[in-house]
Amino acid sequence: MTTAATRTTMGDYFYYFYGMPYSLFDTCWPDPSRDAELAISDRLWVCVQLVALAALTLAVGKLSRMLCVPWALILFLVLLILLLGHFWLNSYQSTLYWDCLLMREQEITEQPMKAERAGSIMVKEAISFFERANPSSVECKLLAAIDDLGLRNHTLVYFTSDHGGHLEARLGHAQLGGYNGIFKGGKGMSGWEGGIRVPGLVRWPGKLPAGNVINEPTSLMDILPTVAALTGGIVPQDRVIDGRDLMPLLQGEIQRSEHEFLFHYCSRFLHAARWRPKDSNAMWKVHYVTPIFQPPGAQACYETNYCQCIGDNVTYHDPPLLFDLSQDPSESNPLTKDTEPLYDLVIQTVADAVEEHRKTIAPVQPHLGPERNRRFVWLLSCCRVFPFCLCDKEGEESARQAAI
Repeated sequence: MTTAATRTTMGDYFYYFYGMPYSLFDTCWPDPSRDAELAISDRLWVCVQLVALAALTLAVGKLSRMLCVPWALILFLVLLILLLGHFWLNSYQSTLYWDCLLMREQEITEQPMKAERAGSIMVKEAISFFERANPSSVECKLLAAIDDLGLRNHTLVYFTSDHGGHLEARLGHAQLGGYNGIFKGGKGMSGWEGGIRVPGLVRWPGKLPAGNVINEPTSLMDILPTVAALTGGIVPQDRVIDGRDLMPLLQGEIQRSEHEFLFHYCSRFLHAARWRPKDSNAMWKVHYVTPIFQPPGAQACYETNYCQCIGDNVTYHDPPLLFDLSQDPSESNPLTKDTEPLYDLVIQTVADAVEEHRKTIAPVQPHLGPERNRRFVWLLSCCRVFPFCLCDKEGEESARQAAI
């Protein structure tokens, strides 16, 4: 959860943060192996402490001549400490410690995060934020709390998702990861509509008309310039900002999305692009790369749990696949030169747009992920002093309040 304030520069644009610095990875969810992993790490640390205490006691006793023990035994214990310490530190290579975090501002409050209670904690934190801004009695959840606090007409609420349902998430034959309707693909498939098309619900009484339905392509990248425009912020001027201010579209001042083109990536690899011509009702979609579903005949990547972005598990299309989403939203029937008179024009127009888009992209050193940080574990986020990176400040606070 982030809450924006009225500031003049984007550097201090968001003045309060509570949430996850990473995504909600599968390893963060409750699982017996997760509990076992934590238990093993805890026991290893206890063993290190006990053996170290024994070695120290014997060494002091030997030096003071109060104990008659061979130095070989003390040396053995020291070597055992090093061995146990190695295994203990090695357990900290797990993504469970470094990717499953909950933070308030710059402070880590849970490491690893307890995903089963994260949702309720975030709702509680959001309501607490509104209470601090306008103290009052609150008993309901977030939207009701906004209304109860008298902030209804002063709060823009935008509810959406960052991807479609995770088709591969199953328990036996039960589907756990959501349902994408007629749209092909799902989470991790950043070209197919089922992976990127999500609903967006916006509420702002007095500013936006209720019950209005807008069938125009927008993007989560639009949040930044939209909030900046509403609060008087200034977006960075030293780079291309791909987002657009949504307010003219939401308020009916314009009828078309300002995104003539949108580019769809899988990781850092461009898989597809769409073109919404200004003088047409067509919605063209061009696929350059698509994932290979597994097993053959499936509509998802069940063997790998997520579809891959590059390599042997994707198909590179030359010529690319072309669909008109206004006529074929399920992307079932690729168009060809024989079936679409505008085929060459569309393919070339989108290719030119992709080339111009790539000119605006500057590679940067990644700040997150195993490629960089796993080599320098001691530089990763730690709620205490490395390597003692285990804490549950949320649980401690709840226990303290219960005791009061």
